[in-house]
Amino acid sequence: MPEEITQPNIEVPKAPEKQAEQEVFSETQPEQAKEVFHEKVRKQMQVPSSQDAQQNELEIQKQARKIKNLDKTQQVQTLINLSLEQNPLLAIKTARALNSAFVLDELHDWLVSDEAWERLQAEGKIKEI
Repeated sequence: MPEEITQPNIEVPKAPEKQAEQEVFSETQPEQAKEVFHEKVRKQMQVPSSQDAQQNELEIQKQARKIKNLDKTQQVQTLINLSLEQNPLLAIKTARALNSAFVLDELHDWLVSDEAWERLQAEGKIKEI
């Protein structure tokens, strides 16, 4: 009688980029995930990419027009709210469109704070950057 051949129990790995993203933002590695998020924020605060020029340009300009006449502190608070209500990337792009180093710096300071991390994570906004 022929010997029965059984398939080995092989776990199919997830796609590398999906697996890496899930690992980075998992609850088991909060400090590493926070560092990755902070690095992404830092990169977005620097030179705009060519993708920025095309992506959501109308929305960015619309948001910038809505808040450009507010005082700087109100602009920062509005951008913080924008990052929580819509997404942090839109807030960063809008801050850049305002051409204010103060506003951009204050937004950056908030985005890399523990408070921002906790609130953005609770809202599911971390993966949007």
